[in-house]
Amino acid sequence: MMYEITPKDLGAKIETNIRSLLIGEPLLYDTRKTELVKRRLSELGKGLGFTVLANDCGTDSCEWLYDMVWAAYESEPTTPAQKTVAHFLTRQAMVMELEWRQGRPSREDRDVDEDFQKLVQARADVRVWMSRVSTRPSAEEHIQSCRKQIQAFSGTLPSDQYLFVILIGAPRGDFVVEMYPPISVI
Repeated sequence: MMYEITPKDLGAKIETNIRSLLIGEPLLYDTRKTELVKRRLSELGKGLGFTVLANDCGTDSCEWLYDMVWAAYESEPTTPAQKTVAHFLTRQAMVMELEWRQGRPSREDRDVDEDFQKLVQARADVRVWMSRVSTRPSAEEHIQSCRKQIQAFSGTLPSDQYLFVILIGAPRGDFVVEMYPPISVI
């Protein structure tokens, strides 16, 4: 099994890959290009030995609960011995939601999206939130609102790790990528 990577190292690896994608792919700001993100992260997840679940990016299976999931399973033959095998979910390494917020007025940039709330209740090593807002101040305000949502949720644990990826206005190519809490704190 290749997925002997710590949650902290996993978060750093995902962050590095997303940053390189954003710098190298100006087309990413076209919201129809979501598959670029999914494809890059799918390749990374598979390379680390995880089963990748998502639509439209050549993954192991269809989308399951979130826009993308990296999972690990253990298999066990059924009794009596048959051709079927029981698969047990043993780790959910990454869950991701992408919400482009296209066409919303900037005053709503501070709002916490319902898809983000799906991440807050998720049990995963790393939760990735990717969204788009109109301006850099709106991005900071949106991230701050997401942090408040994390803190307000009674199920939040000190080890919970989030990666915020906020695209700012299209097609300028500006973005914010921020780990929360910062990796040095985890």
